Amino acid sequence: MNILTTNGLVGRYVTDWAGPNAVVKRVAIKLGAPTPGDTMKLTGTVRRRTTRPGSSRSMVAGRNSWGDHVTGTVAVALPRKG
Repeated sequence: MNILTTNGLVGRYVTDWAGPNAVVKRVAIKLGAPTPGDTMKLTGTVRRRTTRPGSSRSMVAGRNSWGDHVTGTVAVALPRKG
């Protein structure tokens, strides 16, 4: 996979978690191991809530049998309740 495909998958993974009204503010990813016909499993951890209400920063990783294909952080503005 190239960086554009991987970036799209990371964005989709985060917005599936955060909901359809979430806004991805920043994506900083780094590619590692290739994914030649292999299955990649994305995982994520919310690292911290930012100083702005309704926003968070998450660590994301995509792994396959070769190792880490992608690692990085994603900043998201979460929708307000109400």
